[in-house]
Order: sequence, then structure tokens, then C-alpha cells
Amino acid sequence: MSAQRSTERAFVVQFDPVADARARLRGRVELVASGEATRFRSLKQLVRFMAEAVRRQTSDGERVDS
Repeated sequence: MSAQRSTERAFVVQFDPVADARARLRGRVELVASGEATRFRSLKQLVRFMAEAVRRQTSDGERVDS
């Protein structure tokens, strides 16, 4: 039996098609709970958005379960 998880920290990540293996990581990420989204051009930008989005959601007083 699988445990059901909250969508408060769920993200949808869409990656742009790449021409070759050396292409930079690019795409779009969206926080499911708020619909907040952005485009990213590197792993660093992707992770930064995710961390900041969760931090903002937590600081707004919403409950965030692990």
C-alpha cells in the first residue's frame, strides 16, 4: 500500500528537447500548490526556484509536511 503525499511541495518539471548530450539543461518548473512557475536554463536555476518557492510557501504560514 502506498502512502498518499501532499501536493504542497510537488513540482512539475518540463525539460526542453536537447540536440546533443552537451546541451544545457533548460525547461519550465511549476509549483503545483500555487501555480507559480518559471523557466530555467541551468540546474542551479531550477533548484533555486524550487527552494525559494517552498520557503515562500512555508513563510506564508502554510503547513508543509515532509
